[in-house]
Amino acid sequence: MEYYETAWGRVGAGRMILPRQFPPDMLQFAVQMKTKEAYLINHSKMDYLDMGNYIGFNRSGDSCPDPLPLLTACGNGRGDREYPPSAPGAEQIGTWAFDLLSYTNKKPDGEYRETRPCFKEKRTTVLGSLAGKTVVVTGTVPNYTRSEVEFMIQQAGGKMGASVTRSTDYLVVADNPGATKLNKAASLGIPKITASDLMAMLN
Repeated sequence: MEYYETAWGRVGAGRMILPRQFPPDMLQFAVQMKTKEAYLINHSKMDYLDMGNYIGFNRSGDSCPDPLPLLTACGNGRGDREYPPSAPGAEQIGTWAFDLLSYTNKKPDGEYRETRPCFKEKRTTVLGSLAGKTVVVTGTVPNYTRSEVEFMIQQAGGKMGASVTRSTDYLVVADNPGATKLNKAASLGIPKITASDLMAMLN
């Protein structure tokens, strides 16, 4: 109901649902930063959103766009009041209108395909472009999953490598780094940066 009340303007708050932590019994009503097993499913199109992935790809700081008002928009075809055609993901606005949807903690079976709409502006770099750069991460970047970090690197034009090689441009040393990647980077003279350095490049 929170999704639909937001979608049809029945609540006075803004059209963002903050991805903060909620009690387990509120999972079906909330978009969470750390949601791992919540899915918005389109049975008409056999598509679904993994909400954990969606939030990772669309969040900005402590909020992310609620996907349902945008995907189910109808009428003028814009969604979220005025969503300009030039805005990110505009071609997906209203594509789920009038479809049969459900929100559940059970992942759909193999006949369903995961879709990953992006309604966030593409990130630009501040400390230098990652275009054409290969970035390897060792350890855990605080507050981000590995798939989120990989997506952000790709958005900045870079590539996330699985292991340190001569073609690696940066080794990101995060929390609890692995000795193998650290030693390999040292032997090859690969520049090391912190997770904070990487976030500064991406923001």
